[in-house]
Amino acid sequence: MGDPDRTWREDVSRLAWLRLALAAGLVMGMLLSPNLWVSARSYPLTPLWDAVPPLPYPADYALFGLFLALVTGVGVARGRAVGWLAATALALAVFFALGDTSRLQPWFYQYSFMLMALCLFGWGRIGVLDALNACRLIVAATYFWSGLQKANMGFFHSLYPWLVGPLTARLPD
Repeated sequence: MGDPDRTWREDVSRLAWLRLALAAGLVMGMLLSPNLWVSARSYPLTPLWDAVPPLPYPADYALFGLFLALVTGVGVARGRAVGWLAATALALAVFFALGDTSRLQPWFYQYSFMLMALCLFGWGRIGVLDALNACRLIVAATYFWSGLQKANMGFFHSLYPWLVGPLTARLPD
């Protein structure tokens, strides 16, 4: 049987690397799509809830920067600070999503759900292994749902032939 302390330390290390990867991925995704997260842009906002007003310039940029700072903090902080930073980032994520449905990108809500697991871990509500397993489940469920969405007639009749067309064109008759 292995050393339980060593296993626990490895799980803590995995979670630390996961926090860094999650923070880097979310920050980079948002930096690659900055116009999506601010109110001043060429296409209109489509709010989920009209009670959430669009933020004027420069408040929208300030909130965008605050969100990036909070997520970065989740990646580098330790202890209970992770929980509070993640909770505040999640509150801003909900605000962003309520302000515009275009912001509900799969990568964004996947990272948000994973932030929720880190929040619970940071507050001591769940253990290291539970946080890792929750994040594993979120990733697996996202891929499963993505695959399930492709199991429709439109995909098989339109997209699939186009997708494999270059391969089947090279096959002998």
